[in-house]
Amino acid sequence: MTKLTSLILITLTLSFSGCAAMMASYREAYCNYDGAYKAGMNDSRQGKEMNVQFANPCNASVRATAERGYREGYTNGAAGGIVTIAPRPQQCVTAGGQRVCGYSCVQAYGKAACAQSPDHNCIEAYGKLRCGPNCREEFGKIVCGPKSMP
Repeated sequence: MTKLTSLILITLTLSFSGCAAMMASYREAYCNYDGAYKAGMNDSRQGKEMNVQFANPCNASVRATAERGYREGYTNGAAGGIVTIAPRPQQCVTAGGQRVCGYSCVQAYGKAACAQSPDHNCIEAYGKLRCGPNCREEFGKIVCGPKSMP
């Protein structure tokens, strides 16, 4: 086998394993009601068309739940204004040997985080987990607290 053939095979192997990791990360973040709701809300508020294929990468056992979450998030985002979501019960999650309990838990990057108040939320983005009041992605970073007015 030539060096070029070996290099091509290694590149393809790494590409496919990278794609598998990205799909696993997508499924963990969005193949559930809360993650799909957040994605639908964000798409709507950013003026994007509803993504009718949003839940296609999800396993069949959770696809309907993710579709419902995305659709409801998109619809509520299109309505504008403040959307109140009934607080979820406390939950516990484990990642990287760490077990945390609270609200709006997220797991990513081998870490887990939970908000300590039912009116706070957690978000994962840009390689970080953050919890607090009204956390969101904004201009390439995670911010929490009231939205700034233009």
